[in-house]
Amino acid sequence: MSIYSEVGAFHAVVEQGSFIGAAKKLGVSSTAVSNSVKKLEARLNVRLLERSTRVVRETHEGRSFYQQSRLAFAKLEESFEEVKDKSEILAGEIVIAAPTDLAKTRLLGVLDSFLSIYPEVRFRVNTSDFVEDLYSGDIDIAIRYGIPSDSRLVARPLSDKRRVLCVSPDFILKHGHIQHPSELSHLPCICYKVRDKIDNEWVFYNRSGQRIQVKVNSQFCTDNSSIAREWAVRGKGIVYKSSVDVHEDIKKGRLVTALNQFVGQESALNVIYPSARYQPLRVKYLIDCLIEFQW
Repeated sequence: MSIYSEVGAFHAVVEQGSFIGAAKKLGVSSTAVSNSVKKLEARLNVRLLERSTRVVRETHEGRSFYQQSRLAFAKLEESFEEVKDKSEILAGEIVIAAPTDLAKTRLLGVLDSFLSIYPEVRFRVNTSDFVEDLYSGDIDIAIRYGIPSDSRLVARPLSDKRRVLCVSPDFILKHGHIQHPSELSHLPCICYKVRDKIDNEWVFYNRSGQRIQVKVNSQFCTDNSSIAREWAVRGKGIVYKSSVDVHEDIKKGRLVTALNQFVGQESALNVIYPSARYQPLRVKYLIDCLIEFQW
């Protein structure tokens, strides 16, 4: 087995977190993966992985080697694929992960525009309000609010808009206009529940920049951003969402903004992808299209 295959096996173990996962990714046996890593360690005369019955993790030397060799590998893969891409039309599948509500209200329009230029491209959109593992799956890019904590991921900005407090006209008729964030502690609010955490601590800033944090009355909770917006449109409660998500509802009068004398939390929208992964031209072109779009 060549050094190229040995290094590739090591990368797969690091990214999948196990020999079994690496074997599935590479389409070989876990024994073959283990033997490749052992040969690489012998070649380098250094231990790259700590092995136990429950977990496999890199040694200090293994982490350093992974970071350096992964960049070199990605460049080599890019060279191979760019030569192939030059002789091919822009085609193939792009797998995108995006929040449920954003995919429905904004992303589909971007993809329609892209397809009008590159009709041979196929899309698979995974909608979820959870952050996916971009290393263990087959996702090409993810569109997410906020900056990822994983330093191996690249986050390129799409929008720097903030969260806005929104209610329906019917809600105002029933409860009146909201004058201060403190009122949110007793008015019905619509909150997100991500795994075991409820987003019921909402932050605002007054005109002098003072930070105001209030624990809201989370009468409605959901892990689905589309349901949260729909509840608000139906007048069930108050929602605190990125202005990107509620743009059309505000434009058509289904929702109105509240507490306009206060500034909402930052809600930066980014397109995210692994820094060391080769990107086909179709993915690069889509990223450029997403960045140019007026979110």
